[in-house]
Amino acid sequence: MDLVPVAAALAAALFLGGVIKGAIGFGLPLISVPLMALAVDIRIALALMTIPIFASNIRQAIRGGMIGEILRRFWWLLLALALGFVLGGVLLVRLDADYLLAVVGLAVIVFVLSSLGGPPRALPRSLERPLGLAAGVVGGILGALSTFFGPPIVMYLVALQLPPRLLVATIGAIWLWGGILLIGTYTSAEILTWQLALLSVLCIAPVLVGQMAGEWLRERINQRLFRAATLSVLFVIGVSMLRHALPAW
Repeated sequence: MDLVPVAAALAAALFLGGVIKGAIGFGLPLISVPLMALAVDIRIALALMTIPIFASNIRQAIRGGMIGEILRRFWWLLLALALGFVLGGVLLVRLDADYLLAVVGLAVIVFVLSSLGGPPRALPRSLERPLGLAAGVVGGILGALSTFFGPPIVMYLVALQLPPRLLVATIGAIWLWGGILLIGTYTSAEILTWQLALLSVLCIAPVLVGQMAGEWLRERINQRLFRAATLSVLFVIGVSMLRHALPAW
C-alpha cells in the first residue's frame, strides 16, 4: 500500500468532515467515516475517528456552564448511552468488515431520511423517560458500530423542546460523554490500538482546520442549500457503502 495517497485521502476526508461540522453544526463522523472507509478498512476508519470526535466536542461541552443541571436532569440518559455502547461493543467484535460497512451505510441513509422531515412533536411527560432510555440505548449501540451515536438522541432532545441554551449545552455534554465511551469501547475491543490512537491524535489537525474553514463559510453561504447538498452527498455515500457490502451477503 502506498502510504502517501492513503494519508492524503484520510486528511481530505477529515478536513471535509470538519468543514461540514463548522458550517452546519453536525456531520463530522457522518462525512469522514464513510470517505475514510474508501481508503482503509472500516475498523481502521472508526478507530481513527475516535479522538477527533472527543476533541471537537470539549469546547461545546464546557462553554455552556450547565453541567450540574444536565447531570441532575439527564444522568439516566448518560447511563442508557453507556449500556448501549456495551451492547454495541459485543456486536462490534462479532461482525465482519462487510456487515459493519453495511451498518454504517444504513446509518447514514437513515440519518439523511430522518433529516428530511419536520421537527419532532413535543413528547407527553409520561413518555419522556421511556423514550429517552430507548434513545440512549439505541444511540449507544449505533455509536459503537458506526460512531454515529448522535441522531436518535438529538431527535429526542429536540422533542423535549428544551430552551436553546440548555439544548446546546446538553448536546455538548452528551457528545463529550459519548466520545469517552467510544474510546473505551474501541480500546476494549482492541480496535483502537496504541498505534492507531497516536494516528488518531494526528487526525485532530485536519478536522480543526476544516472546522475553522466551515465556520468561515457559514457566514457566506446559504445554509439551507448547503445543508441540502450535504445530505444529498451523504445519501449517495450511504448507498455506495451498501452496494459494496451487499455482495458479501
